[in-house]
Amino acid sequence: MRLTSTYTKFVNEQIKHNRVNVISHDAAVRIDTKIAEAFNAAGEVSKKHQLASQQLLQTRLFKKFVNFCVNNARKIL
Repeated sequence: MRLTSTYTKFVNEQIKHNRVNVISHDAAVRIDTKIAEAFNAAGEVSKKHQLASQQLLQTRLFKKFVNFCVNNARKIL
């Protein structure tokens, strides 16, 4: 006896009432490709934002370090 999921039962019921459009394998591949491309594009945007944030943080830390060195040099001299 094979167990069927609730989703499979639902789809089978919808097929009986002609409420489901079956797509071809090529159409499914095109949809999957578009989804994958969208995720890749979102990943690239996220990567750019992370790199910009890292650069900004490094700049801030460098400025604090320079100010620290200048202030301590004045105290020593």
